[in-house]
Amino acid sequence: MKERSDEAEESAAKRSEKFDDKPQKGGVADYLQAPKRKRKSYVVMALGKGVNIDTASVLNNFVKSQYKQFAVSNPKTIEELARQAARNLQLIVLDDEFGELNQCLETVKLIKQKKHDAMVPLLVMTRRPEELVLAYNKILLPWQETDEFVAHITSSQSQILARVKSGLEASNRRRSRRYKIDLNCRYSVLGEEKFDGDTLKPTMREGRIIDISVHGCLLKSLDGRMFKPRDQVKIHLPVSAVISARDGDIVRLSAKIRRVFISGVQIGVSFEHMSDRQLYAITEFVTSLVALQVARRSIGGSARAT
Repeated sequence: MKERSDEAEESAAKRSEKFDDKPQKGGVADYLQAPKRKRKSYVVMALGKGVNIDTASVLNNFVKSQYKQFAVSNPKTIEELARQAARNLQLIVLDDEFGELNQCLETVKLIKQKKHDAMVPLLVMTRRPEELVLAYNKILLPWQETDEFVAHITSSQSQILARVKSGLEASNRRRSRRYKIDLNCRYSVLGEEKFDGDTLKPTMREGRIIDISVHGCLLKSLDGRMFKPRDQVKIHLPVSAVISARDGDIVRLSAKIRRVFISGVQIGVSFEHMSDRQLYAITEFVTSLVALQVARRSIGGSARAT
């Protein structure tokens, strides 16, 4: 009986330790004020038939031994890869033979869109660099600032591991590349609304977008308005010249000012509180814009060569 009593006490103690991070009676205020437990971050290894078992083992062991603060996830299907979007992601290592290439890249695109406020670098392991580049440029080009590929058949293990290390330590990179553009737009500033009869309407102003990415843009005022760091703006982005928008010619984007230039009339902003529709539209807009710019450069280069 004494032994059973001791076992019961030990079991109860373990249960208590297991749930000691939950609020107890009389301690709710302390629990709510305590810092949230940090979520685990993951390195996703989506490796298929294109990467041999030895290389896959070296990659997994490298992350587990050198970056113990991260967990490793090894999805086996496209569906399992898509579900990784629910996690904190530090890096995606993708074998471009993990599944059909375009489907793999489209899945990564959806993950990047869902992780809009976080940088999720991609490292693609490929045996077909030319084919990969063509597919990447059609689907993921706006994120090329953070992504890399390695031709793993012709690369040494140390070269491959160096690329993994670069991806894991890429915290100083931009989340997406900015592209030059010269596009007139309209914008409004929160707090400058005026009554039109019984309706409070925003005061629309004229501006120009100087460059753009899927995460933000450089906006210049054309009416001489001087911006302040705490201003919040809504940009009416005309997209019909580049894409056929499903819901109209204008995409309305809420933006937070990240930098006010010394002139006061030019600001760098990040897009905030984006819906799935807005994310889709801005991604398609930037992707199509870049494709047009690449095509024009290619035509210009061909003309000069002749």
